[in-house]
Amino acid sequence: MIYKENGDLFGCGRSDNFQLGIENKESQIKPILILQDKEIKEICCGAAHNLFLRKNGELFGFGENHYGQLGIENKESKMKPVLILKDLQIKIISCGCDHSMILKENGEIFVFGRNFRGQLGLGDNEDRLTPTLLMKDPKIQTIRCGFSHSFILKENGEIWSFGRNDYGQL
Repeated sequence: MIYKENGDLFGCGRSDNFQLGIENKESQIKPILILQDKEIKEICCGAAHNLFLRKNGELFGFGENHYGQLGIENKESKMKPVLILKDLQIKIISCGCDHSMILKENGEIFVFGRNFRGQLGLGDNEDRLTPTLLMKDPKIQTIRCGFSHSFILKENGEIWSFGRNDYGQL
């Protein structure tokens, strides 16, 4: 994904799961215009899904959704951006391979998508189709998703990690 100051959002690469937000599944070797929106605040790319946050708190997603990584109550992949939720308190979004995380200003972390390696941090291996509250801690500074693992960084420097660790990624 490439976002220009004039509001143009471009994508390039694979599109077999609609991860480019275009009307076909043809890979694009050159950037192609996906949409125009001067209000995009943040963009995050997963393996085959993408999220973007608008300044008004609207969170959109498109692409593969086989595990609920778009957070829209079903497993249907989306060719065009679909509204996931609207919340002016969303601070940070992060995408892993097949999972996603949201950090709100008040320290609430919501997770959704694939959880086969515990990458959602919920203590089980069940996928979540909609944003599910993981925790609330106002001292959380940032979040990051890896391939099938996740990190939380607190203001005091503590790092919490969960998910796949068979190669020492945690």
